[in-house]
Amino acid sequence: MSTWIWILLCLAIAGRELYLAFDRRLPQAQEEIRRLRARVDELERQSVTAPASPRGPEEPPPGPQADPQADPQAGPAGSPAGPPAEGTPPRPSRAKATAAAAVSAALIRRLEGELAETTARLTALEEQIQAARAAEAARAAALDDLEGTVTVLHREMIERLERADDTARGLLYAEEAAAEPLLTAAYEHCAAEMGLRIRVKEPAPGSPWWTGYLLSGADPEEIAPRLVAQARQLPDSPRPSPLAGLLTELAALEGAGVARIGAFAAVRIADALLCGFVTDDALDATDPAELAAHLDGHVTTLRWDPARFTAAAR
Repeated sequence: MSTWIWILLCLAIAGRELYLAFDRRLPQAQEEIRRLRARVDELERQSVTAPASPRGPEEPPPGPQADPQADPQAGPAGSPAGPPAEGTPPRPSRAKATAAAAVSAALIRRLEGELAETTARLTALEEQIQAARAAEAARAAALDDLEGTVTVLHREMIERLERADDTARGLLYAEEAAAEPLLTAAYEHCAAEMGLRIRVKEPAPGSPWWTGYLLSGADPEEIAPRLVAQARQLPDSPRPSPLAGLLTELAALEGAGVARIGAFAAVRIADALLCGFVTDDALDATDPAELAAHLDGHVTTLRWDPARFTAAAR
C-alpha cells in the first residue's frame, strides 16, 4: 500500500467526521469510520515493522514496472509462469518472522529472569559466607582469649601449689615409651597409698618420656622417711605393696628410669636399682646417672640388683 492511499484514507476519515458533525444518527457511517481507522492503524504497524528503503517513498523502482495484477509466481513479461529458480531459498513470511521475534523475546525475558534470580541467590550466598567467616573469626578470637586465660590461671595455680606447705613435687621418667602405661599406674598407685593426691600432672610423651607431678595431702617431710623404711623390707618381704610394684616396674626397664616422690627417689641404671633420699640441691635433677651418683654418696641409700625384683615378681 503506497503513501498516497494512506493519505486518501486519512482524508476520507476527515470527510466522514465532518459529515457526522451535522448528523450523528447515521450508524452505517460510524461503522465505516471505525473500519477505516482500523485500516489506518494496520498500515501504521506495517510501516513501523517494514525495513527502510534506500529510496524515497515517491521514487519508483528502476526497470520495467511489474503488473499489480500479475501472478507472483509468473516470470518476466511475455514469459510463462513458473516456479522460482532452483537453489533460491524461499523468503520467510512476515508472520513467521514476527512469531520468531516473539519467541526470542520471550526466551530473553525468561533468561533475564533466571539470571536475576541466580544473581540474587549468589549475593545471598556470599553474604552468608561472609557472615560465617566473621563468626568463625570471632570464635577463634574468643578461643584464643580463653586459652590465654586458662594458661594464666593454670600457671597461677601451680605457683600457689608450689608455695603451699603440703605440696610435694614428683617426677616419672623412662627411656622406653612402651613402659609408660604400667609405670605410670604403679607410680600413681604408690602415691595414693602414701595419702597423696595428684593436683597437677604434666606429661611429655616421646622417647624418652617424662611426667611432672604436684602432689598434696600429706606432710612432705614424712613421705621420704616412710618410703625408705618400706624399701628396706624389699624385695624379700612376703607381702606385696605399691612401692614394691613401682620398683618392680623400674627394674624391668631395659634402659634408665626415675621415680621420685618428694625427697624420695628410685633410680634404675644399667646395673643397679637405687633408692634413697634426695637433698635440696638435687631436687630438680632429672638425669638418671646424675641422681644415681647423688644417691651413692648417701648413707641411707639402698642398692639392689634389678634381677632380684624381677625374680620376686615371677
